[in-house]
Amino acid sequence: MAKKPKWKIIYRYVTRSSKDPESLARGVGLGLFVGFLPSFGFQLVLAFMLAGFLNANRIVAMFGTLVTNPFTVLPLSAFSLWFGDLILPGSRLSQYSLETFKWSSLMESPGQLGISYIVGCISLSVITGVLGYALMRFYYLRTRSRQNKISGT
Repeated sequence: MAKKPKWKIIYRYVTRSSKDPESLARGVGLGLFVGFLPSFGFQLVLAFMLAGFLNANRIVAMFGTLVTNPFTVLPLSAFSLWFGDLILPGSRLSQYSLETFKWSSLMESPGQLGISYIVGCISLSVITGVLGYALMRFYYLRTRSRQNKISGT
């Protein structure tokens, strides 16, 4: 008999470890929410603690924070900065270009881009958290209805 891939074993454990699918959906939403917050280094601890308070699956919440990892943190940070600048009135990024960029100009007024970055991170945290929660709820409702059709109830 062929061995199952490790990801299938982990997927099965995570999806069946909790008797409450709501807890898993909350864990996904919470993990994604914390993953996009600018709390580098504390994301796992923060997700673990918040999952305890919100009765979410702690393991799933901690895995959800891994959306930001050493490979994705720079592109996601740049996207957060751009998104925050898009949301806030008055473009702050338009005064910076790669050709004329100087670190000294950024160090003189870090608040201009810092506010855009924070707003972008918080906005993306809320959006991804809500989407992650909603998609997991939809997945479990669909899976449950399929299982009911198969079992004939």
